[in-house]
Amino acid sequence: MNALDLPAAPAPPLEDLEGDALALFQFSDVPAPRGHLGTVDWYLCGAVSRLQASGRFTASPGTAALLTPQGKFRVARILVFGLGPRQGMSLQTLYRASYDAAQALAKLRASVIHLDLPYQAFPRRNPMTLRKNFLEGFLAEYQRLRRTEPTVHVLPPRGLAPEPAPA
Repeated sequence: MNALDLPAAPAPPLEDLEGDALALFQFSDVPAPRGHLGTVDWYLCGAVSRLQASGRFTASPGTAALLTPQGKFRVARILVFGLGPRQGMSLQTLYRASYDAAQALAKLRASVIHLDLPYQAFPRRNPMTLRKNFLEGFLAEYQRLRRTEPTVHVLPPRGLAPEPAPA
């Protein structure tokens, strides 16, 4: 299975994911993390919420917060990337975020990566199209920087059943 295919079954719980990094995304105008990021924030006792409230993580495009799993997750690192305001989100912004994420994860030499894409910003778009657009940029930039392909696991959209890739 390549990263462009959705898994046949739901992803395991976040705390059971193993690898070098778990990458999630946050909007600057959403005060409380939601979805998978909300789960991570809860497990880490509000770490993301506190970073945003203090202004140390603005969630603007190009910003990132590196969190330690504190023994609550099996991944080595958790990264939260800023996307800017949800209202201004476009496919171009998503594509740019894919490059930012690839650059940060390549610098950290993460080779097994779990991604939680911001599907909720595009409620009328096919999640598979969003996944494909994001991964094209992400994989190209990561490979350009590291000269190797990472193992990427994209979490299925929360609340949606995984579906097979279109033929």
